[in-house]
Amino acid sequence: MLTTEVLDKTIRLLDEGSTYLSIANQTGITHEEAEAVANAHDAGETEQLYREVALAGILELAAARLRSGEGWEQGTLNDVLNEIAHVYHPARMTPQSVTDRAIQRKKGATKMTKESDGYDD
Repeated sequence: MLTTEVLDKTIRLLDEGSTYLSIANQTGITHEEAEAVANAHDAGETEQLYREVALAGILELAAARLRSGEGWEQGTLNDVLNEIAHVYHPARMTPQSVTDRAIQRKKGATKMTKESDGYDD
């Protein structure tokens, strides 16, 4: 599972030039997860990816608590919904924006503009 610790290590390995297969072997994530991290990193969306990974951890804990039958304390649902809104609002990343930004970075573009980077408003 992709955690913030694994994300840190994956980004370090990417910066060192490791292959997706090597990253998968060293971190325990899949080749596809390593590629997804690389795409987000290339597109300048690492901060958003950290927020999404942290949110996934929160949702995993919430799901485990609900499955155990313990339920939630009052206000927990609002806390979870607020965290989701914090991570995804305003929506910043679309599949097309990731692809476009990765292509621009590989072509040597050094600065993205709101008009050219595919952000949703």
